[in-house]
Parts: sequence; C-alpha cells; structure tokens
Amino acid sequence: MTLLQLLNQRKEIAKTFTKDFHTEVKKCLDDWEAKDQKIETGTTNKHLQKKRYSFNIPYIFSTHESLLASFFETLPEIIITGRSKATNTEAMLKAMYAYFQDRLDLDEVLNTSAWWFFLVGFLRSTVGYKIIEAEPIPQLDSDGQPMFDEMTGEAVTIPQYEYHDPIVEVDDIQKVTFSPDSEFTISGDKIPYSFVSKLMDPDEVEHVYGERIEPNAEVELGDTGAKKGEREDLKRCELYFYCGQLPSNLEDFELYFGETPWQYGKDYYIVMTAKKILHAEEKRKSSKYARYFNIPTKFFAYGIGKTLRDIQKEISLRKGQLIRYGDLY
Repeated sequence: MTLLQLLNQRKEIAKTFTKDFHTEVKKCLDDWEAKDQKIETGTTNKHLQKKRYSFNIPYIFSTHESLLASFFETLPEIIITGRSKATNTEAMLKAMYAYFQDRLDLDEVLNTSAWWFFLVGFLRSTVGYKIIEAEPIPQLDSDGQPMFDEMTGEAVTIPQYEYHDPIVEVDDIQKVTFSPDSEFTISGDKIPYSFVSKLMDPDEVEHVYGERIEPNAEVELGDTGAKKGEREDLKRCELYFYCGQLPSNLEDFELYFGETPWQYGKDYYIVMTAKKILHAEEKRKSSKYARYFNIPTKFFAYGIGKTLRDIQKEISLRKGQLIRYGDLY
C-alpha cells in the first residue's frame, strides 16, 4: 500500500468517526444563533402555525455570553517561587510573557478557546512557529559603506523578518477529524492520527508548496444565484493536513522521508490532496485539547449547546402560547 492510498483510507475513516460530533456542533451553532426552525415539542405545535406565535428565544446565547463574561477578566499571571525569585529570572520571564501576550494575541486566543469550550464542550489549539522573511538590508562597515564578500564579491546582507515568532491557533473543530481509536488526553498523545481540512487559493498552494493544483472546491457562499463566471473567483483547493503515526509496511516510505528509518511511535506531518502528497516530514504533535461535560470512556464531549437545547425550545414554545392565550382571551 502506498502512503497516499493509506491516507485516503484513514481520511474517510476519520470522517465517519467524527460525523456525529460534527452534526452536534452544527446544531449547537444553529441554536446559539437562534435560527428559525420547527419546534419539535409534540402536538402543541399545531397551535403555533402563525408567525406571530412562533419564537426562538436565544437562551443558549445569553447563557453562553454570561459564562464568557465571568471566565477571565485578565490573562493569568505568572507566579514564581523559590530561588529564582531572588534573581533576574523573574523579571525576564515576566517580560517574555508580556511580549508573547501582545505578539500572539493571547487574549483573543483565550476568548476563542472559551467560546468553543462552553458551547460545544470540546476544543483543540495548535502551537507552531512561523517565519516570514523580508527584504535583507546591507551590512555596513565602520565608515557606513556596504560590505562585500572577499571570495565571491557579493554584497553582505543582514536577514530581516516580518515575523519570526511562535504562533497559537484555535482550530475550527468543524474542520478536524480523528482516528476512531482516539483516547482523550490534554496533550493528545493518545490520538493515533487526525486530519485538518482547509481551503487554499491555488496561487497560495503554489507559493507555499511549489506545485500548481487544480481547484476542487468552492468557498461557501450560499445560493446567491451567482453566474458561473462570477463563481470562478470562489474556487479553491481543498488540502488535508495529517498528523500522526504511520505503519511499517508502506511501499514508498523512502520516497517521502529519504533515508530516515521508520520507527514505531514516531509522528509525521503530511500535507495532501485526494490525488497528491505535497509535503511530508517527521514532526511531533503540537496540539492541546480540552473538554467540558464528558463521559470518561468517550473521546468527544459536549457543552451547554446540548444541555440547554430542550430548555430553549420549551421557553420559545411557552412564549408563543402565552401570546396566543392573550389574543384569544
């Protein structure tokens, strides 16, 4: 079996395992937005056919917002005890923490994490490192003149970067699928593999991975009646980002990983489409997980979007019944 065949098989298996959870997440999002939908509470529905008596009270939204408001007013502080407190280490750590708070926008990361945590009860965040190079500047000598390499005669330059720092991202859990034998841990070390799907512009794919890929998806825009020509700008390439272990019996392991020997328990990072592998490397997992209400033996969890769903329906139904009662009597 080739690597691409294996990943396509695992991708479908992960989609099947995660399907029910994604369905639940979609329901939670719809209920949070209090979208108009049929209230499924029995025979009393027939009394509320008129729009005047049909309500969808945003009870989940208001509860969710109150939880967010009481979560954290400020970011957690660093507490340093012991011998380090008497040295410059404390000042250095606090300065670094303040820098990363601003550079990584940790306040927004925390708010987004809490948003998913309370509503759907499950979230994943990924840590990485990002380097964006800028135009280098010439190295000057003591007289302020550009310096040149004595061997090649080329100008000596100093590398410049637009960004050269860690990154922290809260993943859209609707775009992540997991291995069916996953077990929950905060570190994710008991998740054999996972996929993240992402739509990318063909030009961006070529720039990052050096290959031109034909678009195979579109940005979701709804049924707007756009003409075919107008939809050309919406076309994207759907890429899958795999992170996890690989079996030992792959036919083309050396093709993608060179002379690096296969090892049990090693994690690999692979970027692919359904027809082609764009990038492959050895890379340890860098994601963290959290969950809210849960059954210890199950991987996924749930939040207030599920626990308050029936209450929101009941409140909405009773509101319509009270107005109808007032109209009749």
